[in-house]
Amino acid sequence: MDLAEQSTHEPRTTPWILLAISALLGCYILRPIEDPDLWWHIVVGRWILYSRTLPTQDLWNCFSGNSMWHAYSWLFEISVAIAELAGGIQGLLLLKTLLAISLALAAVKIFVSVSQDKITGMIIAALCTAAMVNHFALRPQCFSWVLFILLTGISELHRSQRLPRHFFYIYTFVLGSLWANTNITSAIGLAALVPWGIRPLLLFFAGTLATPHLGLEWMTFANKATHPIRFLSIREFQPANFYDPAAGICLILLVLYYLICHLYPRQRPVLFLAAPGILFIAGMTFSKFLPFAVIYSALLLARELGELNEKEKNESDLLFGLELLKERLLTLPEGSIAVGVFLSLLLCFVFSYPVFKHPTNNNITPVAAYNFIEKERLPEPLAHTFQDGGYVMFRRSSRQGEIKSCVAIDGRTNVTPPEVFDMHQESFDGTRNWSTFIEKAQAETILWPNSSPLPTILQLSNQWRSVYDDSTNAQPRRGYSIFVTRDYYESQAQRFEFP
Repeated sequence: MDLAEQSTHEPRTTPWILLAISALLGCYILRPIEDPDLWWHIVVGRWILYSRTLPTQDLWNCFSGNSMWHAYSWLFEISVAIAELAGGIQGLLLLKTLLAISLALAAVKIFVSVSQDKITGMIIAALCTAAMVNHFALRPQCFSWVLFILLTGISELHRSQRLPRHFFYIYTFVLGSLWANTNITSAIGLAALVPWGIRPLLLFFAGTLATPHLGLEWMTFANKATHPIRFLSIREFQPANFYDPAAGICLILLVLYYLICHLYPRQRPVLFLAAPGILFIAGMTFSKFLPFAVIYSALLLARELGELNEKEKNESDLLFGLELLKERLLTLPEGSIAVGVFLSLLLCFVFSYPVFKHPTNNNITPVAAYNFIEKERLPEPLAHTFQDGGYVMFRRSSRQGEIKSCVAIDGRTNVTPPEVFDMHQESFDGTRNWSTFIEKAQAETILWPNSSPLPTILQLSNQWRSVYDDSTNAQPRRGYSIFVTRDYYESQAQRFEFP
């Protein structure tokens, strides 16, 4: 088959390949429902759907004092609320699966377009998507990854005059609006557009003002700007390390990008050279930003490869090897494409079946532990961790988002008073003042993860009695423990068969 024949067959098979690879990559990064913040997002989404308005003050936290609070992720919150109301945990998993495939599909389409080569673009997209495996969850910032890919992609296509100006203006404005209504991190998108000039930046910023709060999200972002430093104990604000696939893959993409820039010197804007390195440093400092660094590095690598001519590609052994790989793939018989698509779909089933079979992880989400609290009707108030507050809020709320009793603490850093968070952290770390938070919450029952020292401290205390522990001898720091006051335990010991 000559090159002319290859070109006639390639467009017909490409859509199937793109969809199959996107589905495969999406299912590869799919994991059970584990994100602790998802649950309070569902509660807020239920409240919005029932009230048909957005909340302007907190209604769920005991210590917020009904302070001003705006649901800046309302679009995400009604999406997960609808999915949960329609299909329960399976509905949430289906939405998460669609988000994962959308992320992979956006990466494939954009990187193929920017690199101007289907094989190269799909390889870069595969690396970029696989890097998200430890970060991907059903949460607003993962929606913003999709928007970030699309935003930087259309900016590069417009720069290279492959996207008409009027489409670019419309897309940039719409993406800005979608981002601002989904996640508070639209400032990252704004900063990433700087190398492409002032016009896309202004259009994107104008889009972020098209929200029910008319851009009030920027004030919330300013108030939360110091949270990565203030709340260092939260996992997403902790430094990344090279055990994380995202860090290793991002470094590989960066090395390849800078290597190509060195081997093929041409005039490049300084910001295009500096920005991916700055984002990588930010991502290694605060792991929450690492996926953005991966996406940005992947896009710029695709951009550099797309601007190389055939002579330049043949001068490099690495790029020449890539060209040989593409030549071999293009000469495969058409039947092999169908086999590849079938195998991709089969692997999708292999990756996704265990997730749908076990949709939640009891070691991370206290499903079984809270079932025990409800079954035994353990007394209120309940003390729990910052991480588990969202799930407790979810279990206490009605389908209208109204809560039976407020939670002591939840996953919203801009609602929880700093002094309450500090008390909670002392309890979690098992320091000398471990009892301060429990006393503040006036707790009669404590739900606490065994990964913390606190359950051991409570076991040795004269004031508390253990009534539930789902850890095992092989894994004593997994799962949850539940404690009640000694007085309650002694008064109910005959009635309940506590373990």
